[in-house]
Amino acid sequence: GNVSGRVSEVTGSLAEKTRGLSAGAAGLLGTAATAAYKAGTAADELNTLSKQSGFSTEQIQTWQYGADRVDVSVEDIINSAKKMKKNMVSTSSEVTDAWNRLGISVRDQSGELRDSTQVFDEVVTALSSVENETERDTLAMTLFGKSADSLAGLLDDGGEAVRQFGQEAKDAGLILSQDTLDS
Repeated sequence: GNVSGRVSEVTGSLAEKTRGLSAGAAGLLGTAATAAYKAGTAADELNTLSKQSGFSTEQIQTWQYGADRVDVSVEDIINSAKKMKKNMVSTSSEVTDAWNRLGISVRDQSGELRDSTQVFDEVVTALSSVENETERDTLAMTLFGKSADSLAGLLDDGGEAVRQFGQEAKDAGLILSQDTLDS
């Protein structure tokens, strides 16, 4: 009896969690109209951010949806990503050491710079697995610059939550394509 009681406790708890997710997803869809309106009025801002940062409008929107939910500002993510992008071509030994310490190569086999969005994701994931907090903070500051301080919500789980929320937004059709934004 004790084991089956525990099993139903666990399944009950799982059911509760999935219900929460469904409600969250429903909430996400419920705000789709509002989000679309906001996105429409923010299309110019998105295009400007994209031009300034070099990241696609789709990537920026994905970060926006996720960032709101982990208490990190999308501006901080973009500023960090921009700084990291500059550091992809840096020859400073401090920066080179940081890339090596995290085991991240900024160039592909043919010597070309890799996609910075991909590299950013890898850095966030790698930083989350650095046990020593001081070392993690130092590496983050080295690669992301001043805004690294405000990325705690993103680094805690290696960016998993932001990726997950971003994917939910994509699946729900909340990420507007460049063509849609331009029109």
